[in-house]
Amino acid sequence: ALLDRLGVERAHVVGVSLGGMVAMWMAIHHPDRVLRIVPTATAAALAEAGFAARAEAVRGGGTQAIADAVIERWLTPEARAADPARTEHMRSWIIDTPDEGYASSCLAIDALDLVGDLPRITAPALVISALRDPAIPPEHQVRIAAGIPGSRLAAVDAAHIPNVELP
Repeated sequence: ALLDRLGVERAHVVGVSLGGMVAMWMAIHHPDRVLRIVPTATAAALAEAGFAARAEAVRGGGTQAIADAVIERWLTPEARAADPARTEHMRSWIIDTPDEGYASSCLAIDALDLVGDLPRITAPALVISALRDPAIPPEHQVRIAAGIPGSRLAAVDAAHIPNVELP
């Protein structure tokens, strides 16, 4: 729908974390709209990661209740120390996210399972792993790369939001 609204017939789809899940889903379900994908710091399935519990925590205490734990996963300690203003700005993204939107995203992640559909992806794929990602460790990206025919796997020395940590 967004591509239609923007008048874009086909696109390269790059996504970090939940965005990477969206990129894979688009490549599976709308292959005619996707030129290439770059799923980054993401997984094809994460039901065991406790996202349903995180959704409940947010519904009970708001995004404020989880903001510190999330920012610690998003950036390495060195990156947080090197740029406290950026860290605080990113923390505000979490706090400013509507509680129900965040909780619903957690439930979507909890329900997602694209593992069996990865071989259906025909778009060229570069899977990027963040080697110091405590949220979605590199073995998840290895699984994605193994499942997408002809994909490439690359790694960077960063935490969960590598495009911010290492632009």
